[in-house]
Amino acid sequence: MLRKTSIILMALLMGIGTACNKEELEQLRKEKQQLSEQIARKDSTIQALNQMNSRIEKNLQLVIDRRGIDSTVLKSIRQSNLEQRLEGLQEAVSTTQDKMENLRSQLRGARYQAGRYREKVGKLQDTLQMRSDSIQKLHKDLMAKAKQVEKLVNQAQQKDSTIIRLKKENEDYLEALQKKTKLVNTAYVATGDEKELEENEVIVKKGGFLGLFGQTPVLDPRYNQASFEEFSIPHGREVTIKAQKRKVEVVTPHPKNAYLLEENGETTVLKITDPEQFWRAGKYLVVAY
Repeated sequence: MLRKTSIILMALLMGIGTACNKEELEQLRKEKQQLSEQIARKDSTIQALNQMNSRIEKNLQLVIDRRGIDSTVLKSIRQSNLEQRLEGLQEAVSTTQDKMENLRSQLRGARYQAGRYREKVGKLQDTLQMRSDSIQKLHKDLMAKAKQVEKLVNQAQQKDSTIIRLKKENEDYLEALQKKTKLVNTAYVATGDEKELEENEVIVKKGGFLGLFGQTPVLDPRYNQASFEEFSIPHGREVTIKAQKRKVEVVTPHPKNAYLLEENGETTVLKITDPEQFWRAGKYLVVAY
């Protein structure tokens, strides 16, 4: 009976083949080794007891044969020894069964825990895969956006270059326009004594009798620009002459109906009444006295 129990125990122990983790399997293997060693020791003890019992029975038989003792005494002794042995074996088997039940309980707990660990690991792997897919998608989106941003930056740089060029062209155009506008809207005025104007190469005298009498002053074709002052056509309407009206003579050919001469004490004011017609004759005004 003990041998069958040992075989069953070893079979049960060998059936524990699946472990949830290495540490629990190692612990179970150690406990199995300890149980195997205990069973081996008990088998050795039982074998020794059987041998001792055989010797005792032989000695008793010799005593009975020599002294004529009733055989029922031997049977009772054998029965008593057998009962003690069976009780010891039952106690050992009971202890072993308790240990096996404890091991089964630990094994069930370990399997349950391992199942939970596997479930958590599976969920973590699924989550990790989902996040990995999300990261790859985000990476692709970022690369696409980076290319788009680079394209926009290039376009912006091209536009900035175009804007700078156009701005420069516009500035040059405005500068040229301002110069042209100023040139168009600027007239030049020279007033003074006739002799002084002639010396300053503003006027020359032409005509007259024998080139001596009755000569008329006109604008010198090679006039000296430094002798003229700038005059704003859009804003200027009056020219002050330091002489009385009777001495004043407008040398340049401006229409008489486009201006007036008004005396103001020792000075005379030339008032332009029709600027468009007045300056159509020329942008140089020379007044002598």
